[in-house]
Amino acid sequence: MAKSNHGARWTRQDFTVVSKLVREGVPSSKIAKALGRTLASLYMKASSEGISLAPAKQRPDKRKTPRMKKKTKKASKA
Repeated sequence: MAKSNHGARWTRQDFTVVSKLVREGVPSSKIAKALGRTLASLYMKASSEGISLAPAKQRPDKRKTPRMKKKTKKASKA
């Protein structure tokens, strides 16, 4: 179980952990759990400190987007 940091000040070590985990692509909820803080407190502190919790850009081959198939009219045989 993660340690509880209810009301504790944010330390330099906390910010180091956050930046490391963000670079590794760890979801925000798991970062908050690793620090023993709520997701809301993580978002608030990251916002006030100018830390982006957005995931790194994905490689193009990992993004899957559905493509629409063109409907073609079949020629009727008469």
